[in-house]
Amino acid sequence: RGLGDVYKRQGCNDTLYDTIIVQPAEKPIVQFSAQDSVCIIQKLDLTNNSFNAINFTWDYYFDEVSVDPVQNSPISIAGASRTEGIEVVFTKGKWYGFITDRTTGIITRLDYGESLNSIPTEIKLGIIGSSGNGIRIIEESGNWYGIMASYNGRKIYRLSFGADIEAIPTVEDLGNLNGWDFLRGIDLVNFNDSIYVAVSSFTTNQVTLINFGTTIVNPPVWVRDLEHAGQIDWPAGLSFSVVDSKLYGLVSSYSNNKAFLVSFADDQLSVETFHELGTISKPTDTELIKTGNKIFGLALSESDGLYKLEFGPSIDIGSLPPIQTVPGLSLPTQTWNMRKVRNSPDWQLMILKREGPLYRIDFNDSTGGQTSFEPDIAFFQPGSYPIELTAFSS
Repeated sequence: RGLGDVYKRQGCNDTLYDTIIVQPAEKPIVQFSAQDSVCIIQKLDLTNNSFNAINFTWDYYFDEVSVDPVQNSPISIAGASRTEGIEVVFTKGKWYGFITDRTTGIITRLDYGESLNSIPTEIKLGIIGSSGNGIRIIEESGNWYGIMASYNGRKIYRLSFGADIEAIPTVEDLGNLNGWDFLRGIDLVNFNDSIYVAVSSFTTNQVTLINFGTTIVNPPVWVRDLEHAGQIDWPAGLSFSVVDSKLYGLVSSYSNNKAFLVSFADDQLSVETFHELGTISKPTDTELIKTGNKIFGLALSESDGLYKLEFGPSIDIGSLPPIQTVPGLSLPTQTWNMRKVRNSPDWQLMILKREGPLYRIDFNDSTGGQTSFEPDIAFFQPGSYPIELTAFSS
């Protein structure tokens, strides 16, 4: 046999392994761009630059609160006595409700899971503070906090849930900050990088604004009763929202059957004016809603259903809208609290009867929204149209 050929492989190889831990994305970051202008029926070019998100809902019509709502069957709350406060929270793909009962002192958490349309599981958190009569919940730096009004205790409490909204909160007594009597309404709003809490003291006719500064864990920076010149008689529920970079409020005045819009003269909120909106039989709560380029007010009556105000694209103090009855509803008497919920592309309203049945009212978007990554959108009338994108990480 002849000599065999010897082949030499040039070079060598090596392998290095490392382990990368991929954490679940809890906070989607929403970013998109669109053409500044298009023609009628021309497809709008959209670029979705969002990340940490896998599901999307686009809204571009914003007619939800304009149309007649749908009332759903109520759910009962076990052991309810004087349930007059509700808050709704969405986090990590799940919906939660929190109900205060001023007689039992118990806070009930409602676990809805992924859909607010489902029948929730009730979790009794136990007696939290004293005589809770309304609650607002806020997330800051990954931790959850609540501010709760106490009816008989005549004070407010700060609740700390930590990073887990399902935890039993610790309670801090913040006291009676301004000579309050029975506290009825409470709301929380972020305005000009400060957290404000508003409360109403029923029999002393106080509507009080509390400035916590840049974080809800601060002690109050200042506390001030809003001047209403005797227009308010037994204030109940209230709602404060930022509209066009200004702060506005809606306040129900139970005893004299009126609702009022509150406007402020400056960003320091040092001077306010109460504007009468009209007559409502025994109003108990209010909500101010900005959706797209439309602004609405809602007012709940103790015994006469739901009312609506359509402000249009802005709030014009010189031309306030009339109060309208919302048709198609069959609400019970003794309805004392409601809470607006943005469940894109729809709005939903949770209405709470004093003895516990909870009613869900749906204001449905006529288009149903679009859920594709970059949808086909066209407009059939000239005008200026806002576009809203909601992104979900799970």
